Amino acid sequence: MYDYNSEKKVSHFKNQCRNQLFKVGAEFEKNVYQAQTLFSKSPSEESKLSLLCAIGELSGYLKVRKSLSPQVAQDLAMQKQQAIVNKALKELREVEV
Repeated sequence: MYDYNSEKKVSHFKNQCRNQLFKVGAEFEKNVYQAQTLFSKSPSEESKLSLLCAIGELSGYLKVRKSLSPQVAQDLAMQKQQAIVNKALKELREVEV
């Protein structure tokens, strides 16, 4: 006998997880943008470290999301966030401090 109620609860739980992860990812994304802006305006060792920390947080988040991908589906936000990480790393390589 198939239990539709259980499937509904599991689906609801996955959506809750995805929503919470999305909020956390958006916060990390915001931190990268802020650090990138600071680094662009005044490249210094401090702003570089700030940007590296923000990139590390977002990269770690992306690794967690990818590890959950069979159960909690990936979304376009992950692709966007990976592009943000790549762009920020490219900027770090191009600017001398």
